[in-house]
Amino acid sequence: MTSVVDKLAWHRFTPEHVALILFAGAFLGFAVKVPIFPFHTWLPSAYCEAPTGTTILLTGAMSKMGLYGFLRILLPIFGPQMQIVLTPLLWMAVATVVLSAYAALAQKDLKRIFAYSSINHLGYCLLAIFAVAKFTGGDSALTADKYAAMNGVLLQMFNHGLTAGNALLVCRHAGKTERRFTRSE
Repeated sequence: MTSVVDKLAWHRFTPEHVALILFAGAFLGFAVKVPIFPFHTWLPSAYCEAPTGTTILLTGAMSKMGLYGFLRILLPIFGPQMQIVLTPLLWMAVATVVLSAYAALAQKDLKRIFAYSSINHLGYCLLAIFAVAKFTGGDSALTADKYAAMNGVLLQMFNHGLTAGNALLVCRHAGKTERRFTRSE
């Protein structure tokens, strides 16, 4: 291990720098999958262009995998690195919530409305995950707050998967996505 540290010291990288670089790579991968602002641009197009069944799968399960990565990989493994960059992460989550809500209001296509509202709901989950990251450590007084935030994330993920998937399913069977809400392309 010392030889690796010595080789990294030649490039002026400390183990803390390497951990931060690894965190940044894992964060970027999960940030695109969640999606968090500004890595959200693929989701509205994917919802719009995909068949309704695929959109249901995207909203019900696939977008939750990014949050699961935050919960099971980034939070436990890269907790100290998350605390270092916590303020920008919180601002990105707030931007995800606010900007996607305004973008959903401006849409005419029903699937794009669902896409931006999904981004909005996932932004709330990210806010709770980053709140847990802020209070990681040995303080037992905050244990109940951490559990409450984690339970809120899991409940929001479950509720969003059920409600958004079922709403798209109802719209598909009612024919609203094909007849009334046509795309302006």
